[in-house]
Amino acid sequence: MYTWLETIEWYLAGRDVCAQYAKEIRHRAGALEMAAGRVLGIDDVTDELVNWFLMQMQSEGKHYDKTVKGYRDAMQCVRQAAWEHGLTDVRPGRVRRIKVRRKLPSAWTIEEVRMLVKAAEKLPGKVAGIDVGRSLWFSAYVHLLWCTGLRVGDVLTIEWSAVFQRTKNDAAVYLVQSKQNHPVLCGLSARAVRLATDIRNRTDSPLVLPWPGARCILDRWFRRLVKRSGIRPGGTRWIRRGAASKVEQEQPGMASKFLGHLTPGLAAKHYLDPSITNQRPIRPPEL
Repeated sequence: MYTWLETIEWYLAGRDVCAQYAKEIRHRAGALEMAAGRVLGIDDVTDELVNWFLMQMQSEGKHYDKTVKGYRDAMQCVRQAAWEHGLTDVRPGRVRRIKVRRKLPSAWTIEEVRMLVKAAEKLPGKVAGIDVGRSLWFSAYVHLLWCTGLRVGDVLTIEWSAVFQRTKNDAAVYLVQSKQNHPVLCGLSARAVRLATDIRNRTDSPLVLPWPGARCILDRWFRRLVKRSGIRPGGTRWIRRGAASKVEQEQPGMASKFLGHLTPGLAAKHYLDPSITNQRPIRPPEL
């Protein structure tokens, strides 16, 4: 019989997941054994034990409901997979649901993103490892994030071979998004193309936006840029949300296509900032 920790490793071994996801699953699902204070076999992980663990987390008052839900989902994923593949006869049953109060998406306005670009244009020094100034690199970075609506990982993997120029001021890139594994056609603004071309002339990389360092260093520099710009604190996803919200404002119903979503309603639920889209409330006539 598998132990609980061995079952977690079995679950991860059969899936092509990133290191961060694997780390989270090990931590969240493995916390059950630590709370129990003993080595658990897979058959020991019952609905009663999982419910006890979740109630303990909630009663401590130290965790957000979203955090508790993450632990619950991690344990249930491993349990369900183990039962389906015959590792245990204990079928996952009723486990308490953790309700998470949903927050409205927040995004940067187009004015704030423009302030971000202005701050990027004043960055001193060069990007370590390539002969490109930080001002040029981060200006191109913000422009590409805005006009494509892509996630950072996808922006950093765009190659020039995937970019095609349709007219003098109309370029686009066709790529498969890493998260959904779904192809999407992204438009490139003339300004983004000019900045990226300037970078291309200074490097021999096939990438449109080559970054020679670790992702954590890039994120650190972006946080500094946000602070220098004086806009509200946020991350690159605020650019993605802001761009999608602006698209929805000017072209109602097109935000999902812009983001490359296949699931209806996903954009409205997680990306569109109502303060930008200017959605009008539905109301009956006055009495």
